[in-house]
Amino acid sequence: MLLDRIADHISGGLVIGGEKGVYYPFDSANETVFVDNIYGKLVSLSPDGQRALIEEDSTDIPWSVLELETGEFTAINQYPDRNLQYVIKEGKLTNIFSGGVKKVKCRDSYTLNGLWSGDGIWLASTDNEDKVKLIDFNAGSCQNIVVPGSRYGLALTNGIQIWVIVKGDSSDRKNARLISLDMSGKVIEELGEIDSIYEPETVLIAPDSSALHVYDENYGSKIVSLRTGLSADAIGGAIAWVEKMPPKARISPPKLDVNPSEVLIGNSFDINLKNSEPGIAIDIIIKPDPWNYSDSRDLSFSSYRFTDSNGQFTAKLETGVSTPSGTYTITVYKSQSHLIIAETTFEILLSQ
Repeated sequence: MLLDRIADHISGGLVIGGEKGVYYPFDSANETVFVDNIYGKLVSLSPDGQRALIEEDSTDIPWSVLELETGEFTAINQYPDRNLQYVIKEGKLTNIFSGGVKKVKCRDSYTLNGLWSGDGIWLASTDNEDKVKLIDFNAGSCQNIVVPGSRYGLALTNGIQIWVIVKGDSSDRKNARLISLDMSGKVIEELGEIDSIYEPETVLIAPDSSALHVYDENYGSKIVSLRTGLSADAIGGAIAWVEKMPPKARISPPKLDVNPSEVLIGNSFDINLKNSEPGIAIDIIIKPDPWNYSDSRDLSFSSYRFTDSNGQFTAKLETGVSTPSGTYTITVYKSQSHLIIAETTFEILLSQ
């Protein structure tokens, strides 16, 4: 079934993440790469398309938020909200950039797990008691709505309507079902089954709330009209649905310095990686061999090292009396890959 069979117009486009960010508009066959020089994994994009969430290597810095237009990274250690602006710290919704706190009044504890509205204001989730939990982050309010069968499904809202996808069963080829409700929980309409979708893991809503992108890891992806319930095959692996193409990320290249750049045998020197991505695992290789260090942590052997929250890494090394003089090349790689992050040369001198 073609997309024009389910709606006259499908707004915006889908964003595919991973090692780069690609925008696929619905009104054109021309995809656009807007992020292609990151070392982590692109996993989310804010509704306005201005910020990207990068999954990093470090357990201390598992994520960073990238401002696309400035190329600036902000390291975070908790998963943020849909707008990539807030995390929960000590039970409080805290702004990543300013540290300001937004109050959310819930009778029970809340998390940022669930499905977000297209504008990132509403968060919906289900529990094992057939309740749909809604959080309005603008108003700072919460409500629970009883929806029979929702414990087996997913929920989302735009603040005007609620949609619940009741999971199916792949072993019985029982399709997932889509239900539309008002904000009090009253069923408005059974929109029907979603063909060949059984247990969806990811659901995105169109910016104008006209359709859903539903992804079942084992069986594919569908675009589902929220007006008719009709569905069509769609590209899989989407991480966001945005109104327009995001700006091209302006990420400056990392810089690698050796200080001093000319080192007398027997003296120490510093390796400084700057302006890189926070929380990435790196390997540092110095050639040609052999290379002798008095430091037992020989950087010529690959081992995990991570850039800090500012995207920097610094190490002090020593030369020995047997260190050969000459020109050396130092290369910083992304760990477990051949991707070069930065490279430079320095000199080892017998004397001035």
